[in-house]
Parts: sequence; C-alpha cells; structure tokens
Amino acid sequence: MLPELQIKLYSNSLSPHKLKNSTEVEVFVCLVLCKTVKSQPDITTIPTYFTRMRSAALLLLLFMLALSDGAKVKKIDRFKTFRKKHVIEGEFNTRNENAWATLLHKRKLCGDPPVSFIKGSIQNINEICITGEIMEGYNYKSTGNFSVYYVISRVISDAVCKIYSCYTGSYRVTVGCDERRLPVHYEGPRVIQGARCY
Repeated sequence: MLPELQIKLYSNSLSPHKLKNSTEVEVFVCLVLCKTVKSQPDITTIPTYFTRMRSAALLLLLFMLALSDGAKVKKIDRFKTFRKKHVIEGEFNTRNENAWATLLHKRKLCGDPPVSFIKGSIQNINEICITGEIMEGYNYKSTGNFSVYYVISRVISDAVCKIYSCYTGSYRVTVGCDERRLPVHYEGPRVIQGARCY
C-alpha cells in the first residue's frame, strides 16, 4: 500500500478529481501546501505534517474571519462617526452659543476644521441614501431641505470651547452612503452664506 501511495504522491498526474478517499485527499492537500513553501515532506511524516498544515489552515481561517468582523465594525463606526460629527437630533437649542460650545466640547469637535451639522431625525437623514437623488459615486442628495449649521470654534482650554461664528440655512444636503445605504460622509453644502444662528 505504501509504495502505491508513494507513487501517487509524487506522480505529476495526481489531481483532485482522481482522488478516491479521504486519505488521498489529505495527502493531495498536503502536497499542494508543500509546493507553496517549496518543500516535500517525507512519506513517513505526512500524517504529522498534514496535522500541522491543517492547524495552520484553521488559524488562517480564524484570522480571515476576524478581519471580516473588523471590517463590519469599521463600517458601523463610520456611520457612528458621521452621526457624531454631522447630526443634531431632538430639542437642541441652536440659538444658544453656550449650547453649541457644550455640544462641540462633548463630541470632541471643538477647533479646526469648521463643522457642518444637519438638524433632523436620524431616520430622515438615513432616508437620503434610499430616496435621494443619485449624484456622482455613492453620493446622494436629499429631495427636501434640511436646516444646516456651519460652526467655527476654537479650543480655549481643556474645558472651554469658544464659538466664533455660526451660520444656518435651509438646503438640500448631499451625503456619501455605504453599501448598506447608511450615510457615512457629509458632502455639502460646506460653506454656508446664511443667517447667523443667534
């Protein structure tokens, strides 16, 4: 049996569709992996060698799955980052300078660069990626207007954020969307020549 197997092992005619049982499959896989690293195992060490290679393949699979999960987390984080940087929800008082200073300080957005905010529910803003006008690439423009705020601020100290200017206007906004149709990037308008916030 071993001589026959040895002939099959080193035969150039060995291919996956000619394999008859699990042992031959394992040996074939082992040889493919061995060719990758440019080495041939001794016939007597194949079971041990294959076990090691199988362990290595399993580790590689786990590593790839971890990368896949990491990519999903990254996508989720991009949406969360967009929400943190560009969305104002609820009863926020946009006419109060102290409220702006507190918001920017809390979200760690005080200072350069200026920040553009869209006021509205996250559901309505998400809807831009579904019903909006398709622009270049993955950008979508809202069909209706949103209140947009353009805020320039400076860090005075670790605890103090100074608002230098705040302008607002009603605009159709453009956002970049990911493959899940969630907004992940604010495209515009970026500079607003509107009314002062307060």
